[in-house]
Amino acid sequence: MIYKGARAAWKAQDSRPILPREQDKKRLTFNREWTGHDIWVTFTDHKSGTTYRYPHDQILQTLMDQQGIIRGTRSWEENGLYHFPQLSEVQQRLLEPYIV
Repeated sequence: MIYKGARAAWKAQDSRPILPREQDKKRLTFNREWTGHDIWVTFTDHKSGTTYRYPHDQILQTLMDQQGIIRGTRSWEENGLYHFPQLSEVQQRLLEPYIV
């Protein structure tokens, strides 16, 4: 049966996990698995008490391209994860439009 074979092939091809579009974290965090999934991340900066909700891919790209950080680090290259324990002034300004 052709349909049965096509269905099996589709399932095998689309085996990416379904990720929640909202992620709650304790820090400014990036995860390679989240790229391309329209993920929004919410966290509260422990120093200022400010809560941010930001578009993962857009902020990740900005930090990589404009500030030259994340890409090439051991954490990102080996594990696909990167987070910031504290926000710099530049990061605070970048995230300002995303204050909740």
